[in-house]
Amino acid sequence: MITKIINFLVFQIAWLIAVYLHNQKAAIICISLAIFNYIVSKQYSLRAVIAVVVVTSLGIINDYTLLLSGIISFPDQGSSVFPLWLVALWLLFISTFRSSLQWLRGLSLIPLALLGGAGGAISYWAGTAVGAMQYESIILPQLLLHFFNWLLLFPILYKLFWTISKPT
Repeated sequence: MITKIINFLVFQIAWLIAVYLHNQKAAIICISLAIFNYIVSKQYSLRAVIAVVVVTSLGIINDYTLLLSGIISFPDQGSSVFPLWLVALWLLFISTFRSSLQWLRGLSLIPLALLGGAGGAISYWAGTAVGAMQYESIILPQLLLHFFNWLLLFPILYKLFWTISKPT
């Protein structure tokens, strides 16, 4: 139980560091915290590592698609440069799947999707509120887009993670 609390707190602290600093220093801190999270929660089997790489890559592809389509932008980056601090956040977020978010395994698809939609939209809105990213148009349609994006994305990533990482 204590490792799940540590995992949760480390992710929250890292998220705050990443979105407030949104620079290379934040990326280094967050990558270090991600490694710490994986070690503390004992997520270093080969299957777990493969699951982390695959699911993190899909999350990054999702956000990079939003960047290239002009839906989001990062004020401190070039027009098509994906920030390293966001890569680190994806690594950290996936570290919660087998630890502090493991309780979600018992949920059916609809509650999982709704939690993902709400959590994703709120997270991206908060990121824009502190200047880590920008929306290129009016905020309400962007929030709805993120809600529906995460409504689909989160259950896929979560289920895929558990499918890949489960022992054979």
